[in-house]
Amino acid sequence: MAKLERAVRFVLRSTGASSLAFVGYSMGATLSGIHAALHPETAAALVNLAGPFDFDLAGGLRLLADRRWFNTDAITSAGNVSQAQIQSGILALSPTEPVGKWVRIAEQWHDPSARAGFAALEKWAAEDVSFPAAAYGTYVKELYQQNQLIRGEHRVRGKVVDLSRITCPVLTIAADRDVVCPRNAAIALNAAVRSNVKDILDVPGGHVGAVVGTQAARTLYPPLKSWLTQYAKIASGLGGTSGSPQNLRF
Repeated sequence: MAKLERAVRFVLRSTGASSLAFVGYSMGATLSGIHAALHPETAAALVNLAGPFDFDLAGGLRLLADRRWFNTDAITSAGNVSQAQIQSGILALSPTEPVGKWVRIAEQWHDPSARAGFAALEKWAAEDVSFPAAAYGTYVKELYQQNQLIRGEHRVRGKVVDLSRITCPVLTIAADRDVVCPRNAAIALNAAVRSNVKDILDVPGGHVGAVVGTQAARTLYPPLKSWLTQYAKIASGLGGTSGSPQNLRF
């Protein structure tokens, strides 16, 4: 969180703005929500793109990380958690996916642009870095195993993270085939905040496909741009913007 706080201060200082819009993806969305709760004055708008907030509803990953059989102290005792360890957990959620993706690309192999896109995505997916051991232990124990965030019990440097302190416009984006962050785990944010604008955008795809898949250019980014254009105006008091919760359809 310290690095995120420094980045926010740098952007505000460099632009002269009083607040900014956060667009967080996956774990980055969870961290963005935590920051917005701790420093609501810095958030003009918050977009939760497939980030979990109610970890009891986090599906397969919640089951895999259950404290009855998943010992984070044992996992982190050897040091930082490697990319291979993290990917093995994701793979366990959809064990046939590696075969499926090769079948899909085989059907498009005649298309140079499809091959180039596939290669770029594979390169990006393989560039994960190791997860710092202490951060990993805290993340799994306090969020996945104890669900402290949605309960208002999670602390950062001794300060309670109260999601109800978030009053800026909030947009949660959920993918209909997301096994990493199921829809209900993501939209729990909307029920926890005190924002007047609490929108939901449902998009097709899985946790990654919804963001970089072939439909993303049509189903994700235009409505996201439209929402940000409407609500992410860097101005004092934006948290009071009027509006009613809705499920966006485009």
